[in-house]
Amino acid sequence: MNSNKILIIFLVIFIASVSVVSAGEFDFLENSSQTQSLDGIAEDIGGDGILKLNIPYCTKLGEKDIPDGSFSNLNGDNFTWKNAKNISFTDEMGFDSYVIVWKTSPDDYNIDTSSDKDQFISGYTPRYQDIYFLEYSKSKNTVYGVILGNHNQLYSQSDLVYDMLGFDESQLNVSSSVTGNLLSSPSSSSGSSSGSHYGVDTSPYGLAKNDPGAYYDHYEYGDNYKIDDYLESQGFD
Repeated sequence: MNSNKILIIFLVIFIASVSVVSAGEFDFLENSSQTQSLDGIAEDIGGDGILKLNIPYCTKLGEKDIPDGSFSNLNGDNFTWKNAKNISFTDEMGFDSYVIVWKTSPDDYNIDTSSDKDQFISGYTPRYQDIYFLEYSKSKNTVYGVILGNHNQLYSQSDLVYDMLGFDESQLNVSSSVTGNLLSSPSSSSGSSSGSHYGVDTSPYGLAKNDPGAYYDHYEYGDNYKIDDYLESQGFD
């Protein structure tokens, strides 16, 4: 066998080997992307089907029980959480965030338990404008709570109440929600209104999704590079 034939055979074997290795490399990348998929979070708060939380397009990082604590809303009203856990996750924009969930007795809340209706309240906290939601279930005589971390200001009250907790405007109208005591009918209560802050989604991510022009009217280019990159990928600059 002459040297030219040997060289040709060697090249054929080499090319075949590279093809097999390359195929393996692409398989590895495909599997890697699948393991990094945004599976979302599905949490039955309290495990009894009363209040269910679903956060789509995120990756759960972990969860842990946390000590009892308290928080306030924008009006300075104080609420507690007990028997709570903190679930950490990475959202669809790649930011790390968290959500606190709990189920507890109504004893630590100012609730008229003689009412025959479930009661609700939702709003923002002064700390990074985290978003909270509380529900008193008459049938269970139990309070369920959620605080959604919002230090990157990606979420709105509507995102939590409608998209993640599954309510609709016929049940709860966040534009009419009031702060203070838990209410049997947030949309018709005579309590003091929280103002136009409710029902108007001016969070950076909300505006970027729904009205990119308004985003740049409200925020400077470079305030949030990940949102800027997202809008640029959609043809905005």
